[in-house]
Amino acid sequence: MAMVVTLYHRFLMMNLLACSILAMTGCSSPVKPSNSYKPISQPTLPESEARKTIVEQAINQIGKDYQPGGVSPREGFDCSGLVFYSYLQAGKLLPRRSEEQYIYAQKIKKPKEGDLIFFSTNPKNKNIDHVGIYLGDELFIHAPGRKKAVSTSKLTEPYWQNRMKGIGSYFE
Repeated sequence: MAMVVTLYHRFLMMNLLACSILAMTGCSSPVKPSNSYKPISQPTLPESEARKTIVEQAINQIGKDYQPGGVSPREGFDCSGLVFYSYLQAGKLLPRRSEEQYIYAQKIKKPKEGDLIFFSTNPKNKNIDHVGIYLGDELFIHAPGRKKAVSTSKLTEPYWQNRMKGIGSYFE
């Protein structure tokens, strides 16, 4: 059993390192979706526990600095890096960029805790360039941008209401 856990952690760390190296750009860079991506999830946590872990991991990052391309508490986070990191802690390997996170997510109407909220913050285009993790009660957590730390915001704020483009889930 200990060997399985060790191999699992080694697998997660290798994937985190590989994805970090391959994706050193921020949330808003346009990207062509990869045809080869398949969401990977380890069946080690039941959905309710995975959602709880994702939310807890994201909340633990409140106050961490925004860092373009950031995917760890040590270096800081960009918006999709916070999602990538939080999901990885629950055994789910997602695409690194917000646009691809949107493309591969199952589109839903009503979010549950741990689901993703997608935005287009650039008025010049309609691309998905920002993502946050839904916490419940119209609240989400995200890395808002340069010179700002990981924090929470309300979906009911006009700024976010006008820019929201969709809700996605990586759960069945």
